[in-house]
Amino acid sequence: MKSGGIDASFMYRTQALAAGPAFLELPKRINLSDPAQNKSYARATFTKQGGKTYTGAVIAYSIAPVEGAAHAEQALRIIEFLLSPRGGEADPIAGLPVHPGAHRRRSRRRPARGRESTPTATGLG
Repeated sequence: MKSGGIDASFMYRTQALAAGPAFLELPKRINLSDPAQNKSYARATFTKQGGKTYTGAVIAYSIAPVEGAAHAEQALRIIEFLLSPRGGEADPIAGLPVHPGAHRRRSRRRPARGRESTPTATGLG
């Protein structure tokens, strides 16, 4: 868009914020961001030529530390902050609001660095 090659584009809010141009945010009833609208989103379906059908649903980001990361402890602290009451109150972090419905789920994967289990989160964005 910056080069003038296209006039409009659909993108995630985080991409629009990073790109910098003015953007129009779609209403929650159609933008797939509101868990309370999930029943409404599910009314939209799309079937690909091969026969696979996709059903509309809320888009929820997930977060988890990367196995073997050089800074695994710092990654866990960031995740814990995002899931804390203070993290949930922060104005959208990098454009990803933490919904009140965000929750912790314990990974079934091998424990990281002596931890009993590794926290992950769903319901972001």
